[in-house]
Amino acid sequence: MKRFGALLCGATVVGLAGVAAYKLLLTDEARAALSRSVREVRDSVHTINESLGDQQNNEKEALDNKRRTSEMWGALGY
Repeated sequence: MKRFGALLCGATVVGLAGVAAYKLLLTDEARAALSRSVREVRDSVHTINESLGDQQNNEKEALDNKRRTSEMWGALGY
């Protein structure tokens, strides 16, 4: 439990130092560039997740048991 408390305290200090550095040390241009970079990374990750998700859904659609189950539900009116 002591170790968890020390880890939590350390994470808090690092987080507060990061916020202070962002607010006090960065210029407006640097903040804008950092925000733009974070947004680009977020968009890239979102795009990759969507493509992988679509690919996995296509693989799932090809499964025989899924197809049969869908046909059964369709026969029942769902």
